[in-house]
Amino acid sequence: MNWTTTLRYARAHLGRPQHADDGAPARIGSLLHWASAPLLRAGAGGALIDPALAADGVVGAISHLRLELDGALWRLHLAPDGDAAAAPRCLQLLLDDKQRVREAMLCQQLAAFVPDADEVAVFRGDSGRGLGTQDYTLWRDDTGALTPARVAAAFGDQDHLDYARDVNPDAVFVAPLQAFETRIDDAEGRRGRQGRVWLMPYARALSGGGTEYLLPQMAAYDSIDGDSTRRRACVEIWLALPLEPDRVDIQ
Repeated sequence: MNWTTTLRYARAHLGRPQHADDGAPARIGSLLHWASAPLLRAGAGGALIDPALAADGVVGAISHLRLELDGALWRLHLAPDGDAAAAPRCLQLLLDDKQRVREAMLCQQLAAFVPDADEVAVFRGDSGRGLGTQDYTLWRDDTGALTPARVAAAFGDQDHLDYARDVNPDAVFVAPLQAFETRIDDAEGRRGRQGRVWLMPYARALSGGGTEYLLPQMAAYDSIDGDSTRRRACVEIWLALPLEPDRVDIQ
């Protein structure tokens, strides 16, 4: 059984008052807060991620990505703050085997779209091309969701930014990391999705120090809201900025 299915079974058959977000590093509705200094430094260094993002939020959804690595990778998706045009945000946490936060990143979605057949092959890294190559080029035209001022601060006179693969950077190609994602959108586990994810982190150095990450991924969801007849593919590209793990507060 997977994470959500196990909890549903326990509620139905054991009479235990469990919730689908039991066992996650936060609960849906939890308050999050983190230090804003890394955002401000990154903004001054030409980061694309918005330095004016609030340094707090409420957990609206939770994703668990099971990768072949030590620890557990979670994404705490923040509930919309009332601005319909605002890009989705999440707090990505890598926990060690004692549930301590080892790495923390604030992520802002840059783009999301349904891929065609050619794009599916690219974002799975099929035939050694696309996701998994040494560099990822982000073009100025691909930043429509960002403010003109932020784009100008990051790109200057250039028409593109280059991000280098953050995994085994000397290899010509590294197959994308694969994970199985379980996402829940309510504490009862009635809404959410499950499926396989292909992803690879890329990074670029900011002026004055610091690093900004680009996290492209493709997901093939084979169950939506518990319905295995509903399937969907989706490409998401996230900007990410490292935070100080000991200054992330979950309430």
